[in-house]
Amino acid sequence: MQFKNKNNLECYVHLMGGLGNQLFQLAAGLNHSTRHGCRLVLDESSGNIRRNYSGNADVLSFKSDKYSNIRIRAPFKVLIEKVTGRIVMLSLGSKTRSQHYFPRFLLISIQSVMLSLYFRKIIKVWTAREIGFEPIQFAKHSNYMIGYFQSYKYASELNVKSILSGLTISSQSINLYKALCRFEKPLIVHVRLGDYQNEPNFGLLSKDYYSNAILIMMKKHNFKTIHVFSDDTEAAKSFIPESYLSISRWMDGQGESSAVTFEKMRYGSGYIIGNSTFSWWSSFLSYSENPPIIAPKPWFVAMDEPNELIPPQWIRINR
Repeated sequence: MQFKNKNNLECYVHLMGGLGNQLFQLAAGLNHSTRHGCRLVLDESSGNIRRNYSGNADVLSFKSDKYSNIRIRAPFKVLIEKVTGRIVMLSLGSKTRSQHYFPRFLLISIQSVMLSLYFRKIIKVWTAREIGFEPIQFAKHSNYMIGYFQSYKYASELNVKSILSGLTISSQSINLYKALCRFEKPLIVHVRLGDYQNEPNFGLLSKDYYSNAILIMMKKHNFKTIHVFSDDTEAAKSFIPESYLSISRWMDGQGESSAVTFEKMRYGSGYIIGNSTFSWWSSFLSYSENPPIIAPKPWFVAMDEPNELIPPQWIRINR
């Protein structure tokens, strides 16, 4: 489905973080652009994004005619990136937001002027005040959106989810894994360790969380195999109950791109996710119809959970 650019406007989205975060930003951009009939453009200029082997933002591993991408050139790039980082800190910081009103307003105004000069048309910067869901304002001029947008609500509208579900890649290893999943119909378990050990606000999930979640899944659905995805497969083995080790496979993604690992995880028949946007999206965009999904509660150990992050049909158990 092609969308008419009724007002000759663009919706620019500032990409940040890894593949999971980029997918949330893409979903918010698609939600806004399809609602208002404007063209979606992903800005991958930031140094704070993870890139694929081609040097593009991870999310651009998936090709689509529903959006395009740009990179802002120097010297604007350095200025815009610095101002954007400060806007994010002021908008999503834990301090009283009212005391940040004037500096935030000033920086957004400066950013709007810089982007307008760069693109040679009027650009209105809009920045989120929440990590999760909030209504996105519509501007009479082209928008430049900054935020994490970690919520199922942006992606759940039928036309948006249809576009996101159609984002696929293929490779020989994916095809082999797809055939394996067709036969085994596995329960996917994602154990995020690695960098989360240095993120005290996020917190590592406990072994009890995984043990309890696996017991619930096996009792209700009797999965014959468990496929464990982790950034540290050796350490992840201790998170699986001993009685289920014999039916577990360890999916070592060493040497694979994030997009390839993500695509493989979408072929699961059930999911136990970590407090990770990566496994959130692999389960949300699963190729299985209405798979059972267990997610941790609370999502973070020392931060507020993003507003409307978890779809109501997912099962929550204590982290």
